[in-house]
Amino acid sequence: MEPRREEVDVLIVGGGLAALRAAIAASEETGLRVGVAVKRKLGRSGSSANTTAGYAAVLPEGGVKDVLEFPEGAAVENDSIETHYRDTMEGGKWVNDPHLARLVCEEAPARLRELLEWGVELKQADGHMLKTPSGDHTFARVVGPKNSLGLDMTLALVRAAEERDVVSFENTMVLELMVSGGKVAGAVCLDRSAGELVVISARAIVLATGGCGRLFSWTSNPVDVTGDGYVLAFRAGARLRDMEFIQFYPWRCIQPFNKTRMPIQPSTFSVGGKLFNSNGERFMEKFDPVRKDATFRDIAARGIYDQIRSGKVSDGGVLLDISEVSPDDFAKTNPRLNRVFSQRGQKPHDMRMIIAPEAHFFMGGVSIDEDGLSSVAGLYVAGETAGGIHGANRLNSNSLPETQVFGKRAGDSAAAYAKDKESSPLPEEAAKRWEEKISSLGGAESTGKKTLKTWRAELGDKMWRHLGIVRNDSSLREGLAYVESQLKELDSFPRGDIKELEEAVEIGNLLETGRLCLTAAMARKESRGAHYREDFPEQDDAEWKKSVILNASTSSAVEVSEISLAPAGA
Repeated sequence: MEPRREEVDVLIVGGGLAALRAAIAASEETGLRVGVAVKRKLGRSGSSANTTAGYAAVLPEGGVKDVLEFPEGAAVENDSIETHYRDTMEGGKWVNDPHLARLVCEEAPARLRELLEWGVELKQADGHMLKTPSGDHTFARVVGPKNSLGLDMTLALVRAAEERDVVSFENTMVLELMVSGGKVAGAVCLDRSAGELVVISARAIVLATGGCGRLFSWTSNPVDVTGDGYVLAFRAGARLRDMEFIQFYPWRCIQPFNKTRMPIQPSTFSVGGKLFNSNGERFMEKFDPVRKDATFRDIAARGIYDQIRSGKVSDGGVLLDISEVSPDDFAKTNPRLNRVFSQRGQKPHDMRMIIAPEAHFFMGGVSIDEDGLSSVAGLYVAGETAGGIHGANRLNSNSLPETQVFGKRAGDSAAAYAKDKESSPLPEEAAKRWEEKISSLGGAESTGKKTLKTWRAELGDKMWRHLGIVRNDSSLREGLAYVESQLKELDSFPRGDIKELEEAVEIGNLLETGRLCLTAAMARKESRGAHYREDFPEQDDAEWKKSVILNASTSSAVEVSEISLAPAGA
């Protein structure tokens, strides 16, 4: 069956906050057709829709009107862009790209004003924007939408994109980027609803597919977050960086919510929340004597994991004590959780809450410049798919401003590039290769007990063990050997129908992302931020104040090259 053909000038891959902001920006360039391809529903799938949507930015006191009318770059009492930047660099252990990090801090307020103009409603108290504190920010600068839901933001951006005639390709999985003469030319996609191939030609492409939390058995990420953007970019020839830095959110409430993901917000610890192990010890004082429980996420995750590993646990985690947090403060810092307790007729202070870590956010990703441009001509990247902004550890609520700042920058740049360039001829061998794969569906069933569903579960458990919060050389090598063997096995694994092909593609992307992360983690022989090696437990600035860069090689191996960074102000 011949694939269906579509043509756009700029193709956005993804459907969350970064992708939607890129689409809006690209559509501002007159005369261009902008399309968005998303695996599921636009604005309703992926991590963006599921986040509690905290947004860190330096803002004036007051309500929405005060924020909208505040002069860009003007001074703010008790906070500054410079302080936000220093917090971001310190949290990232100074291996962030300093220019990219500064751009996020500088442009976050302006991008928030646009969200307000497009109808996003933020939480207010007594006519003022509600700002919550966090142990990793010097000042309270985190604001959030009225309902503490990512949908409050994504759906507003969907409406803005629709008003600008952005074309939506929903339920469309991008299988491969088409590259011609060193430039992107389009993408081979699978229409999941119709079960047919779609070839979309494009002069510029923006990847904004999110991270890869589903690589792990315990994660905050929904089921469709499978590292697609990393793999698409890498196989197209783009360089990746910092893939060893994976953030594990420390404070997932596993009791009394053992089946539903319910995060405790970091601001809880800035207003009096404390953690205790089963021996009654306030253990975080040992891991961060200054900030204690209100510490950076990487330190908190390691501290909690240490209690779990040493058996000082209750029901699989550590105890959250909110006895010194007022009911009003708890409601402000944890509105979603407070709402759930209220609906159940329960009071938070009467509940026994047990906390454990989960995989959350990838600081690494495709290496980009200030315009979101990768090392491949015409290929731009934004959001969690991009690397370099957060360094070794992301601060609380710095991800949403990143989606808006670099979503806009990537969209603007992709549109300018597309307007200036001629279309490249499509390399038809890519489409033919996928046609053959679909034609071969319905082969013999596997004779073993392994299914794609059990495969994914096994992979999650293996990566939690070998690429988790605490690492060492032998475990990393064992993990790498596992993913490389599984990639080979996947090539010959029979697929009965389109649905199994989809699942196999996602498992392949998970495995390939795992290979990239394990390779980078083996290369970095120190501990820094979210990358902790018990065989190299110290941070080594003399040798490792640099990023690990990954390149594809002609032998399908992963090549590692290290480049030094000299961040301003370090």
